[in-house]
Amino acid sequence: MKVSRVCLKCDSRKVVKVVGSKNSQTTKFKYTKWGHNEVIDRYVCMTCGYFESHAQLNAKFKKWGEKQLKQNPNDDFIDYV
Repeated sequence: MKVSRVCLKCDSRKVVKVVGSKNSQTTKFKYTKWGHNEVIDRYVCMTCGYFESHAQLNAKFKKWGEKQLKQNPNDDFIDYV
């Protein structure tokens, strides 16, 4: 929905983007034990209610993610807990 602006479930074009905020705990996710956060944008279908979340990836997160992937060179998927 982020790129196509079309709902993946019902093909509706009535999609609303809810922009995340650095000041809101509900639009961030924590990705390190030190409390680094990424802001989340949400795309919501106004017809069926389906939604997707997409992170606003900054350079610090990308560097952290690359480090995680290098630690597991045989796996493209990292399950970080």
